[in-house]
Amino acid sequence: MRGSHLALLIAIVGGCAAFAAADRIGYRERPAGLQDDAWLARHGAFGPGRDVRITAPPGGWGRPLRVQGGRHVLIDGRNELVGRMALRQQTGSVTISNARIFMTEEGDAIAVASRNGHAPDVTLNNIVVGGVRGTREGVHSDIFQGQGDIGRLTINDLTGSSGYQGIFLKGTPGRAVGSVHLNRVVLSHSGAALGFLLWFGDGIRKPGDVAAPRFPVYLNQVYVIPRPGEDLSRSIYPNRGITDARGRDIGAYSTDGGRTWRWPPAANIHGVVIAGPPPRSFYERQGRDRHG
Repeated sequence: MRGSHLALLIAIVGGCAAFAAADRIGYRERPAGLQDDAWLARHGAFGPGRDVRITAPPGGWGRPLRVQGGRHVLIDGRNELVGRMALRQQTGSVTISNARIFMTEEGDAIAVASRNGHAPDVTLNNIVVGGVRGTREGVHSDIFQGQGDIGRLTINDLTGSSGYQGIFLKGTPGRAVGSVHLNRVVLSHSGAALGFLLWFGDGIRKPGDVAAPRFPVYLNQVYVIPRPGEDLSRSIYPNRGITDARGRDIGAYSTDGGRTWRWPPAANIHGVVIAGPPPRSFYERQGRDRHG
């Protein structure tokens, strides 16, 4: 991995203000808006049976990329600085790779809303996200949100910071999830808003709630950095005290003093979340895996 890329990843995990400032400068130095608009317009709407490949232009793009339709949609950010992505009405699959997303407005960094009656597989590879912000009273912004049915969700090598929420998956009717596979994921808070960085399905939180089915989740090298002075139960969901529709405990717990967190069998979440940042060797191994 290039030294500059490694430095960027480490900086975003620590909530480095210099990263935010540098990315905002990058947006100001982008080409004129009309050039940006023309490129975005060419990649906006596609028929439901059409396979689509979108490759970032030199310098990336600044405004949101909104992709309507398409069967199998592939987006390659080419490690350029790009704006957020909203995909709707896909029928087959969505794959997004090599994207550096820094948010300059409220909203989801990546949102996928499938076409009715379809559950596309979604894959994210080598993604860095920063600048996500939102509020409980206003926009509930996420690093990734499924806004329609999803088949298999696979996320490989994602590093993200958020001022509100991270990976948000309800699993309710209309937002069903087949399965979730997180591999080498690092998430951190960048503000004081009371959002969760991992949200896996709804539970029973008050009388009358109907819990979502427990879709399977598989975790491999997943790190979540809690807010200062808090343990990880305030950053991952379902957390302590949450039960399913049958009254079974599905809340996260730790058996090693808060270093790792896991879930009871009824939660259908396999593996652990590690509290705190990963070691430096984590990123070095990522670089060898990509380029080896």
